Amino acid sequence: IGAIFAVNQLMGDKLSDGEILKIAAELEGHPDNVVPALKGGLTVAALKGSEVDFFRYSKVRNDLKIVVAIPDYEVSTIEARKVLPKDISLIDAMITSRNNLFTTAILTKGANPKLLPELLSESMQDRIHQPYRKALVPGMEDVFRAARKAGAQGVALSGSGSTIAAFSIGNSKEKNKKIGLAMVAAFQKTGPMIFQRYRLPWFLTLGGL
Repeated sequence: IGAIFAVNQLMGDKLSDGEILKIAAELEGHPDNVVPALKGGLTVAALKGSEVDFFRYSKVRNDLKIVVAIPDYEVSTIEARKVLPKDISLIDAMITSRNNLFTTAILTKGANPKLLPELLSESMQDRIHQPYRKALVPGMEDVFRAARKAGAQGVALSGSGSTIAAFSIGNSKEKNKKIGLAMVAAFQKTGPMIFQRYRLPWFLTLGGL
C-alpha cells in the first residue's frame, strides 16, 4: 500500500481511492487485509469478480483493546488453507456463523454491557479454521489459555497466524500488560518472538478500531 501511494504521488496523484484499493487488492490478494489498512476501523470486505465490496462500521466500541503477540515465524495463507477440510459439518458451520454475528454485534456496541465479557468469550469460539491451523502455530492453545487466565475475554488466531490476538474489555494498561506478558511467556516455550530479532515491543496493544 505504501508503494502504491508513493508511485501515485510521483504520477501526480492521478489514482482515485477506489483505484488504489483495487490495485492493492489485486497485488496483495486479500481484500480483508487491504481494506482496513486503507480505510481504518472495523470493516468487512470481499472480492466480487475484479471489484472489491466492503463495508465500514461507523460505530465501534472504544472500551475494547486488542493485545497481539507475534512469534518469529510466518504462516502463509496458502499453507494455512491446505490444512482446512474440504467439508465441514452443518453444526460447526451454524455455531461459527452465529458466533461471528455475535462478535460483530459486540464490536459495534450492540451488546448488553453487563453481558459483554461472557458474550465475547463465547462468540470468539471457532470450529471452522482454528482447530486445524493450530498445528501450524506451536503452543497456540497454551497461549489462548494464558491470555484468558490473565484476564482476556476472548482470544483468536489472527487470520492464518502466526499472530494471536487477545480481546480485553476496559482501558486498564496493567491488565493489558499482564495479558501480553502471559501470551509472550507461553509462546516462548516453543520458540523466539519477533521482538527479539527487531527490538520491537514485547507485545502490542491496539484500540479504537
